Parts: sequence; structure tokens; C-alpha cells
Amino acid sequence: MAYQFVKASNQFLSINDTAILDVTGAITLACHAKRNADLSTAQSLISKYESPSNRSYILQINTSGGLSSRFARDGTTNFISGANSTSTIPTNWSHLATTWTPNVVGAIMYLNGIAGGTPSSSNSNSVIYSGSANLTIGSGYGGEIAEVGIWSAALSAAEIASLAKGMTCDKIRPQSLVFYAPLVRNLQDAKGGLTITNNNGATVATHPRVYA
Repeated sequence: MAYQFVKASNQFLSINDTAILDVTGAITLACHAKRNADLSTAQSLISKYESPSNRSYILQINTSGGLSSRFARDGTTNFISGANSTSTIPTNWSHLATTWTPNVVGAIMYLNGIAGGTPSSSNSNSVIYSGSANLTIGSGYGGEIAEVGIWSAALSAAEIASLAKGMTCDKIRPQSLVFYAPLVRNLQDAKGGLTITNNNGATVATHPRVYA
């Protein structure tokens, strides 16, 4: 299963800010997504990122149809690191992920388990701003999302590839997993039990099978 978001209806999921989501060092953001054809604006997949000065991290689809990530050091556009994927994300189901490691120049982007994109960094030895923004899933997004995971570690290429092949988030580096929303019919954070709020009526949809 998955959740489907209608962009025009501003449908998204939200989780109140809490310390466990304030990942300030190495991090991984990952999900399965099936986007629609609308690329008129950037569309957030996973974000703790409120403008203009409460930004921490975001994984999004940009207006070119590629994948972008940003990690902010002071809540603004002064980024520690970011990356832009030049590969267009298809409109069928894909696995999308990004990782960042302190003191390493540039985040890494993954499309269906394959690393790519153009990294950028100006403050690679900084930490991610913790901030007070809520975590959101699917804000400004049109399409479907499933298997959302956040880790307080930069997963390896082999681990990302396992997720892309259908392994569930809780089977990959579980000691570093801080948030896991399978997004099956019942909304739940399967890792820490955080409350997930459905804003404006996102609906249940189908998703290719994953392996528990």
C-alpha cells in the first residue's frame, strides 16, 4: 500500500517536531515514489524544512524532474551540502534516496539504487540545523509515496540498493533508523510510534510489494 497526494488539494502528512527527528550529523532520507507529470513547482517528498529560517533537511523533486536534496546549517539557504540529480525521475514507481556524511563534500543522490547527480558543499564540516519545523511527507507533491525512512547514518550504496530492490526500512541498519512510515492503510511510525497526521485527505493507493 501507499498514500496518494493531490497537489491541488494541498494534501500532505505531518509529524510534530521532536528531538529524535533533529538529525544533525550523518543522515539518510529514502522513500518509494510515483510522481505525476506536473513539474510546475518543486515537490517535497520528505522534509523538515520551513522557509525562510527554519530549514533542516529536504528530499524533493525539482522542476526539471530530477531529485534534489538540501541540508542547512543555520536554518536558511546557507547549506552544508546538497545535490541535484540530472536523471529525470520516471512517472512509474521509483526508489529515491539521499545521504550526507559530515566532512565529506557533497550529498549523494540515488535513483533506484544507483548513485548519481552533482554534489555541492560549502560548509561540509558543519552540522545540520535542528530547528523546530515539523516533519512533512508529500508537501506540495502530486503522486504516491510509500516506505519512508530516515536514518541518523549515511547508508552504504549496497544498503540503498537493498531498499530499492524492496527491502523494508526496518531491516536496513535498524540501530540507526529514527523514523519509518510504511504508509500502509493505517498511518503509523513503525519505529518510534510518532503520530502521523493526514492533512486534507490524502488517500490510500497501491504499491509494489516490499519484503518484511
